[in-house]
Amino acid sequence: MRAKVGSASDAAHVPIRTCVGCRRRQPRTTLLRVVVRGGRVEFDPEARAPGRGAWLCSDAACLEQALRKEARPFRRALRAPDADVDAARLRASFGEARRDIRNAQAGPSDGPPGSANATRGAAKGGGQRRDDAVVRE
Repeated sequence: MRAKVGSASDAAHVPIRTCVGCRRRQPRTTLLRVVVRGGRVEFDPEARAPGRGAWLCSDAACLEQALRKEARPFRRALRAPDADVDAARLRASFGEARRDIRNAQAGPSDGPPGSANATRGAAKGGGQRRDDAVVRE
């Protein structure tokens, strides 16, 4: 049986992810994504890169927690035991990745056209509801 239009099940689905540093569960939009590219662990500012990703809070303490014990949380979450986790490079790019996510949370109208702010949700319709969508019963 399908739910009726306008019921509680029509609420927007918010993906929940777990931070590899503090292990707290949070909405995906509040976390930074990390992926393996060319054998190196790096931030994915738009959270759109192909492959398995790991998620990290925008708190520097979470980054430090994930880098402890030879970055095992990153390697385990990414299922890449041989990945190169360059702690210095991740720390250096952390500030920029954190700015990107905060700007994206502010909304697309807060940045110039074509910026990361204006294009973050554009691939899926910018998060806008389409009133002309067909509702199946």
